[in-house]
Amino acid sequence: MNWRTIILLLIPIICLAYVGDWTVVGDIQEGLCAESYNNYIWFGTMGGIVKIDPDDRTYTVYTNADGLGGLEIVGLITDEQGYLWYASKNGYIGALVDNKWYSSDELAKNFYRLNRLVYNDDDIWVCTSNGIIRATPVPTTFSVIQFGEFIESFNDFPPQTEVTDIAFFHGTIFVATPLGIAFAPMDTNLTNPAVWETTTVYNGTDIRGVTDFAIHHDTLFALAPKESSGQPVVYYFDDGSLNIYEPASSFSIYEGWDILSLDDTLWVMNGGGVYYYSETYSSFRKRYSDGARAGAFGVAEINGEKFYATGYGLGVIENDTIKVSPFNSIFGQTISDVVFTDSVMVVATNNKAVNIFDGTNWKFWDYYSFLPYIPDSLTSAVSDIFGRIKSAVVTSDGTIWLGTYGAGILKIFPDSSFDIWNDTNSSLYTSVSGMSYPIANRMRLDPDGNLWLVSYNSADNKPIKVWTPDKYNEPDSAVAFGTSQGIPNKSVRAIACNSYMVSVATAYGAGIIIHKGTIDNTSDDIYISLVGQLHNDEVNATAIDPDGKVWFGTMDGLAYWDPAGYIVEVPMPDDLSATIISLAADSLGNIWIGTLDGAAEYMHDGYFATFKSSNSDDAPPQDRTPLLDDAIGTIAGSIIGGVYTDGRSGNIWFGFNDGLVALHSPYKADYEIESMKIFPNPAIAQRGIAPTIYISNVPPDAPLLIYDAAGNLVREIAHYWKGQDGVFRWDCKNDDDKLVAPGIYSIAAPSESGIVKGKVFIVR
Repeated sequence: MNWRTIILLLIPIICLAYVGDWTVVGDIQEGLCAESYNNYIWFGTMGGIVKIDPDDRTYTVYTNADGLGGLEIVGLITDEQGYLWYASKNGYIGALVDNKWYSSDELAKNFYRLNRLVYNDDDIWVCTSNGIIRATPVPTTFSVIQFGEFIESFNDFPPQTEVTDIAFFHGTIFVATPLGIAFAPMDTNLTNPAVWETTTVYNGTDIRGVTDFAIHHDTLFALAPKESSGQPVVYYFDDGSLNIYEPASSFSIYEGWDILSLDDTLWVMNGGGVYYYSETYSSFRKRYSDGARAGAFGVAEINGEKFYATGYGLGVIENDTIKVSPFNSIFGQTISDVVFTDSVMVVATNNKAVNIFDGTNWKFWDYYSFLPYIPDSLTSAVSDIFGRIKSAVVTSDGTIWLGTYGAGILKIFPDSSFDIWNDTNSSLYTSVSGMSYPIANRMRLDPDGNLWLVSYNSADNKPIKVWTPDKYNEPDSAVAFGTSQGIPNKSVRAIACNSYMVSVATAYGAGIIIHKGTIDNTSDDIYISLVGQLHNDEVNATAIDPDGKVWFGTMDGLAYWDPAGYIVEVPMPDDLSATIISLAADSLGNIWIGTLDGAAEYMHDGYFATFKSSNSDDAPPQDRTPLLDDAIGTIAGSIIGGVYTDGRSGNIWFGFNDGLVALHSPYKADYEIESMKIFPNPAIAQRGIAPTIYISNVPPDAPLLIYDAAGNLVREIAHYWKGQDGVFRWDCKNDDDKLVAPGIYSIAAPSESGIVKGKVFIVR
């Protein structure tokens, strides 16, 4: 039986109110643009939109759960009607109307990449991967925005040249591209390529693209980074060509990002710094920052105070220095792994950072965060490791372990000292003969604190290494398990472990090692090979449930090994792909499944709940949730992203290229009765159509019993119909599929934990 995830469709566009307890966590530390609007500061970031109160620095984060179509927000503008607009890199455009985001997906569905929004003379101009678009803002209508002219050819530039910025100056439109600039009179037919003139930025050896424009003191300025180093060079437009602005110096080795006129001053910002032109010194001066990186990617001003969208959170000026305060969120986008210990969750963002969550607050570290503590002799090695992160754990002694694809292990001790384990000093061996390429692409801690590690394609044919707690400081003292000990192949994609066994998923089969808790003594181990016994020998995922069943997800289906010694194949729902990428098990024995086109929960009593992403192309509206994508993981040397749970709290985490999404399910080990929530209440029928009533905070094992005022049972809904987020949906019908009469109805949900009760008033 297949249960559908519940949403409420507010208006017939991409703005959804999700029922169920969901949290979206993106990288809001890395700002991309800034805008002042309605007495607040707004940052467009890699993880959504952040609204900041300038007085007390409190903030609100908006994500796809709030109606945004994408999280990488590259543009924020305000129109003359007083609406705030956004653009996401993946093609969504939308507006904030009555504190709700409404979005258009037309460009996203046609695979446009967006770079910037510009507002001019009642029109919104969109800079895209295929040229520019002139659009009419209609935020309170069905369409949100109407796309008019698609201007895709600029004289001798190739058709559909990418555009990074637009400026309007003295009746002329200027377009910034990777090839130079194009310009044309505004009163001409801009869709005609012949009306455009073009000019390149040429320094005698190479042509430079233009990234950004600014109009300052009645002059058009442009930013054109050097191709070789990315150093930004400032140009100005005069008599049909761009000329180097001599007072500007090279700012840093970072790529130029933004040039703007603010507070009667010309500014240039990039990852390496914030620079302003000083009339006193006739040169650009650097605004110092206390952030790990000195740059910013957007600035907005309100009440005379400047707020910077930096690479590490919010920046404000104090004593002539940009003071940076991180937001309570992750750092980095692409989720490569999630690992749980007794007290924290550790999230590795692919080749970027390690993030640690204690249930309330996030802390993050990347290479630049540790730079002040790294000895000169280790600078290059530590930088290389942070550029290859695939997994991370924190052991009970407070040590952070970073596992990489090709650079070994970095241990970071509580005092910020470092130790590097590689193929020369540890049990890691090179994965390619004759090359130093130690791989530690998956790490897991079992309940006894043993650290299990996958050394993908290990040359010694022993891809599983495990350090017991007493050997944490002995790099060459790992117990190794290989292809002669139940591991079908050294191309290991996933492992799962409990206190007495470990399961292994490889590209060429699956296996189980029963070590009985005596890891150092392998004489009593039992090795079980499942090669040829699953749907497919390309196995991507594995999980162990509380009953000791070992689950495997393959390219062609789901199955489990029972401790009695047999294999059970579980047919997948018809509306999901049978290609399973990731698996996790909760405390009640439910299995959470990530596939190529959606997620599912397989309940311990044999029923499925399926759910898709908010921007799914083929899912009906009732299936859509705040998931960022339908592909729950990516097949690689180790699965990138996927589904994870600590098995106890009921929190189910999904990793994507754009961040994390958490479902706070009722399936928790220490479930406690909560007050039933009923929405809407009263439930008012409109135009003769009865509303759908949503009932949540129902115990996971409870059915729903609905009684009329006379005490008659009118509807019984089995517990499995509430599915993954613990929410029932009642269509105001009785067990005979007929609408019930108006009145007050009592609802009861009896369970082993107790009975939850509530009442709803139906009005027609």
